[in-house]
Amino acid sequence: ESKVAFGGPDGGDGGRGADIIVEADTRITTLLDHRYKRWYKAAAGDPGDRGQRSGKGGEDLVIVLPVGTVVTDEETGEVLADLTCPGDRIVVASGGRGGKGGGQPASGS
Repeated sequence: ESKVAFGGPDGGDGGRGADIIVEADTRITTLLDHRYKRWYKAAAGDPGDRGQRSGKGGEDLVIVLPVGTVVTDEETGEVLADLTCPGDRIVVASGGRGGKGGGQPASGS
């Protein structure tokens, strides 16, 4: 932008992606609600906006499971969590950190 001092790209950073969290709850007694739901997808963060305004982060997805549930990695068989107490929570998938907006130096600079 030739008529604006230091004109050029001025977009803000994108918001971070949401985490996927599992939580133990005594009010849930069965895993039947999850039997036919094969994929869970958390919300993406909002894009940045003009004027260096950063985007809002995505809202975390909380999956409520019964107390006593053991969460394992399907590929490795590693136990990720043993939800033995009500209120136990663990992040099973972390969201992305969000992209850099226009007009900002790269992270290595």
